Parts: sequence; C-alpha cells; structure tokens
Amino acid sequence: MLRWSREAPAIEWLWRSWCAHWVHLDLNHALLNAAGFLLVAAWLSTSLSVRGWIIVTASAIVSIDIGLWSLTSFEWYVGASALTHALAAAGITVKIFDGDRFSRWAAFFGVLKLTSEQFAMPVALVGGATVAGDAHVFGAVAGVLCGSVFASTGWCRSRSVTFS
Repeated sequence: MLRWSREAPAIEWLWRSWCAHWVHLDLNHALLNAAGFLLVAAWLSTSLSVRGWIIVTASAIVSIDIGLWSLTSFEWYVGASALTHALAAAGITVKIFDGDRFSRWAAFFGVLKLTSEQFAMPVALVGGATVAGDAHVFGAVAGVLCGSVFASTGWCRSRSVTFS
C-alpha cells in the first residue's frame, strides 16, 4: 500500500508517491539506503540550510515520480536511494560552485556510477530486486538543478558559508 505504483487509484497516488521514498523491500535494503544517506549527510549537511534540504527533497520526489511515470516502464518503486542521489548531487554541486576539488572528483565518479547503471546488463540486484538506476538519474538531475540554483543565487545556503 505504500509503494509507488502505476496501478494505484488516483486517490492513493499522492500518498504512495510520498511514502515510496521512505519504505524499503526488506531490512537489508533499508540498511543500505540508511548507510548511503548517513554518508551523504556526514559530508554534505552544511552545504545548504534546512529549508534548502527540504526543497531538494520535495523537488526530487516530484522529479523521480514524474520520471518513473513518463520515462520508464516501472510498475512499482520503493526505496530512498534515488532521493539520496538527489541530496548528494545538490550538496556536491554547491561544493563545486564553492571551488571544492574533492567534490569535482565525487561528481565525476557519481556520473560514472549513474552511467554504468544505465548500461549494466543485467541491472544490478539488491535483495532480489532490480536497482532502479533510472530513478537514481532522475534524483541526481533534480539535485544538480536545485544545487545550481542555490549555489548561484545564494538562496538556501547554510549561514556558515561565506562568499569571497
């Protein structure tokens, strides 16, 4: 009842659209997603204000859902990995604008990871389910767009960041 699904009745679609990004297939899937999220949070949490992270999260959920619906044939989706990709992409983009060299390397390897997911045959499996590489791309694109807007305008930037 909580997964994103093409078959969901219209009255449930918004609820499922939100919940799908927080539920998981099993404990292993949840632990992998939590580990990825914690790594991203530990490194990038100060890149944006709380408001910025909320905007990235909401934008990513909308982008991922629209992308899954209109550009894939996925019948259902659960997990936080695409959302974590969006958060990472937003934070890395902001750090790149700030001149952080490590973030440039992170972006390079992130693009390689996303590209390899698109061309992997068969698609990598986690707990017997396919990894939604397309959802990862939709999340990352939303993150890069939000990060670019925030970095170039200074809007939703963390107060500890100074511009020189």
